[in-house]
Amino acid sequence: VDADSYLRVADEYQGWLKWEPSYRLTKVKYLAYFGVLCLALIPLLGGIYYQVEQELLRTLLACSLTGLILALGFLITKLHLDYSRKLLAQNRESQQLLRHAGVGVTIIRPDYTIEFANPQVQETHGEVKGKKCYEVLCWRSEPCPECPLKEVLNGTPQARMEKEYLNSDGQRRWHQVNSTPIVDAAGQVSSVVNISADITDRKLLEIEILKSRAELEASEAKYRNFMANAADAIIISDLDHRIVEANRKAEQLLNGGLRPCLEKNLFESDLLPLEDRLAVRELLERMIEDRAPRAFETRLQ
Repeated sequence: VDADSYLRVADEYQGWLKWEPSYRLTKVKYLAYFGVLCLALIPLLGGIYYQVEQELLRTLLACSLTGLILALGFLITKLHLDYSRKLLAQNRESQQLLRHAGVGVTIIRPDYTIEFANPQVQETHGEVKGKKCYEVLCWRSEPCPECPLKEVLNGTPQARMEKEYLNSDGQRRWHQVNSTPIVDAAGQVSSVVNISADITDRKLLEIEILKSRAELEASEAKYRNFMANAADAIIISDLDHRIVEANRKAEQLLNGGLRPCLEKNLFESDLLPLEDRLAVRELLERMIEDRAPRAFETRLQ
């Protein structure tokens, strides 16, 4: 047992393991053990060579008992120190992991006070330990309505939310927050662990996709409106000349004979006379090859 190891362990775990307040008291304890041993040896200094029977037996029993007490005290203290050193090593590993986790980690008490914050949180929000989470993280004067801490305190094993935060430098970032309870020996939630991952890039991409989808739907609506109200007949075919769409005017022009031809090849349907099909096919093939519009006249039947 060395003083430095003892002080490091005691500072970290004194409240958990009920250690002596200082290394000095530990030395006093061992001095007391040694004193008891000396007292037990006093009878040997006097008549050990003359009283060999009962006095010697009592002395040996006292020495054995003192040695047992000393051994038990040493064993208990050694077990405590070994266990404390193990906890200290685990705590250092946990601290190292939290510092380099790549996500923000906070431990928050039920009264919304931040008990711990790893470097990722401090880099974006400054010093937050001991302050209310809604004040330093969300810039509010009262708890957030959608705060997952409430759900966890009400018995939910895990809660999740996505929220936009304002950093200390004024930059807005989106985070996904996962909240998990820490339960004490009595089964009560003593605090909540919040793991916050920056999802700004993903969120911006989702917003861009929603915006593009809205624009596409608006464009689709304009297209459908144009097709429905066009004054001319419009027939649309793919590169294989399959009829994929036609507007209302085309249906009226052909007296309803176009609908059975949808998804069929234009030149295998009855829309064009047999004598015109070859010329129209050649013209459309050249138009596709040249990627240029063509104007032509043909008969429909």
